[in-house]
Amino acid sequence: MMPIIQIVPRLFPEVDGVGDYALSLAHQMDRDFNIKTHFIVGDPSWSGKKEIDGFNISQITNHSSTNLVSLLNEIGNNASSVVLQYVGCGYARRGCPLWLVKGLEDYKNAYPTKKLVTMFHETYGSGAPYYGADPPWISAFWLSPVQKNIASRLVLLSNHCLTSREQFRQQLQHLTRRQKSQISVMPVFSNVEEAQDLYPLEDRHPILVVFGSRNSRARIYEQFPHALQDACRILKIEKIYDIGPPIGFNINKFSNVPVISMGVRSTSEIGKILLKSKAGILNYPPEFLAKSGVYAAYSAYGLIPIVVSSNAVLVDGMDGLRNGENYWAINHTTESLNLEVGKRIANQAYAWYQAHNLATQAEIFAKQL
Repeated sequence: MMPIIQIVPRLFPEVDGVGDYALSLAHQMDRDFNIKTHFIVGDPSWSGKKEIDGFNISQITNHSSTNLVSLLNEIGNNASSVVLQYVGCGYARRGCPLWLVKGLEDYKNAYPTKKLVTMFHETYGSGAPYYGADPPWISAFWLSPVQKNIASRLVLLSNHCLTSREQFRQQLQHLTRRQKSQISVMPVFSNVEEAQDLYPLEDRHPILVVFGSRNSRARIYEQFPHALQDACRILKIEKIYDIGPPIGFNINKFSNVPVISMGVRSTSEIGKILLKSKAGILNYPPEFLAKSGVYAAYSAYGLIPIVVSSNAVLVDGMDGLRNGENYWAINHTTESLNLEVGKRIANQAYAWYQAHNLATQAEIFAKQL
């Protein structure tokens, strides 16, 4: 058995996409390579058990580099490697976890043979002015230099880096001049356990799935009701399954077909719903789809992925994803959609997903570790 440490912002019972990603990865590496994970949760306010699915959990009680080094020393004697699941805002308010990078630097200085592999789920704030705000700059405008400094230090400290988007890889390369081979691009895998056998799309029920966070689902109903209704009409949908935390308002008034609120469900229950559904809709910027666990779930289960977004311009081809080929941006196209076109899109999204599914990513992480 090869023990490793994974640092994550939060785990179950919190709803956290990065934590779910890390836990799925831990399961697959354990099954395929006998790599056993000990988790460190970086949120001092997290309230959970000391063990999950057979994996031990420790917790940062306060954000300090000394505390992190102490915890790594305590549990890391037998662990040859550390995996950091990085998203700045997961470890510090406003996305500047200086304590985290300083602690890892101190630990690596003390144990230079220990490996650090960092998965960048985010890199840094864009720093672009936001003129809808008062004052007209979001915090990322002021803090972007600090966030860039942290990201560059983590890249240089890591033995290998991975990230979910080609644009993120380019940003990290630009900051550090690291070679392309030292930063791998791996779009995220499904946050619902992958199915072994899929039903043909024409044999599935006329069900559309709305799945994701409370806010992202609320935006679909409130901001894109016509797109939702168009999708139901075009694909002859008879029922919508809404999966996730309760939204807090009557969602049926936004749809011309019945909406069934499923609430929070286990991944196995969600998988059973996806298996019998024809399409899934999500509110997400198309250029960021490679980092969406919901899009990955729709693709992995062979659904027609329908995207609604307020973005005025689609960035086609980013990370190999194109509107009309791997997803359907229903509010950004005048082309007709039907079941045959939908089947082609679903098949291409499924094929795109297989190149970086969970087993593939576990193997890549295992090789780096």
